[in-house]
Amino acid sequence: SLPAELGTLRNLQIIHAKENLLSGTIPAVIGVLPSLTWFDVSNNNITGTIDSSFGLSPSLVDFKVGGNRIHGKIPVQLCLNNKVNEGLTSKYGCDAILCPLGTYSSAGFATSKSECKPCPSRKSSLHLGASECVRITQNQILGMFFDVMGGESWDEGERRGWKTLPNECDWAGVSCDDNGELNTLAFQIRHT
Repeated sequence: SLPAELGTLRNLQIIHAKENLLSGTIPAVIGVLPSLTWFDVSNNNITGTIDSSFGLSPSLVDFKVGGNRIHGKIPVQLCLNNKVNEGLTSKYGCDAILCPLGTYSSAGFATSKSECKPCPSRKSSLHLGASECVRITQNQILGMFFDVMGGESWDEGERRGWKTLPNECDWAGVSCDDNGELNTLAFQIRHT
């Protein structure tokens, strides 16, 4: 994973870690590096969201995070930064950062050669910035739900089996009918 200590390297200009089997999240402190111009961690296994600090970066011109497991909203300021990704944000907005759910492009974002295209019928993208569309299973949908809802922080009993047992019908709070189709989903909503 990307170490948060990178955020202490105030003169760091380039982070190019494309296709390195990275996992974990993108530390927010990287977005405030004053000299960072190039950030490419595309095609890894990074999860989570893009911190708003990237939208405020004065020097960022290349931001590539497609091909990961990113979800949530893309910071509006990043989408409005006309210097990012060859200035394509002025033409494509947030699509020049990451293709939205239900769309894809070969790069995972809109380029001058390939816009984000809708997924074909009965297929979708699992995360923002997809380079292909896939048929999504009930298991994958529940796995995304777990990620988006912060399932890793659920009490142990509430997260029992989630994404570790192969049959989602055996996960805590999930009940299925005799055909293995989801009937009910029970989970606790916490107020912070």
